[in-house]
Amino acid sequence: MSEFEAVMRTLLQGLKANVLANTVSATHSDMLEIAELPVLILFLPDAARSRLDDANVPVQVKDETAGTVRVFDPAPTYDLAFDFEVVAETTTGVLEIGEKMAAYLEANPYLTVNSKEYPVRVVEPMGRPGAVEPANLRRASGSFVVESVEVDTGKFQDGKLARQFEAVYENQTTGGTDQATWSLKK
Repeated sequence: MSEFEAVMRTLLQGLKANVLANTVSATHSDMLEIAELPVLILFLPDAARSRLDDANVPVQVKDETAGTVRVFDPAPTYDLAFDFEVVAETTTGVLEIGEKMAAYLEANPYLTVNSKEYPVRVVEPMGRPGAVEPANLRRASGSFVVESVEVDTGKFQDGKLARQFEAVYENQTTGGTDQATWSLKK
């Protein structure tokens, strides 16, 4: 399972357990058929690349017996911006779920996934409930961000480990060139 999938699964489990059992995920373009009300809809996130710096170093896996090395590209990190929407039959129902959602996000400033912690930041608190079609339903929406999620690209390069190093250099004493060889230990 990728880190993105693990973040989604952990987030959905947390919202179902602490905010509303009827929490679903969807895309913004889905034509939703809501089977049960009230519902908390967590839209799939917009991912924005968040880090490209010296902290992203390649990972090397050496096999000294075979004399090979595999160098994996550094995993880029993304901020996952989630929109959510609460739909209920009454304004009070929307507000109650909104209060639970706000309390959950406030009580959990970090999302823990596989022993990693990702900061969670509210971008837009849930707004005022408004009418939605059919006219007897009420809804409100908001958004939050899960920051710095690493997404492994799986790209790598294979190479050989150096067992010996040779250098040719100019000897300042004799004015000629000399050659030196170093053998590397394991």
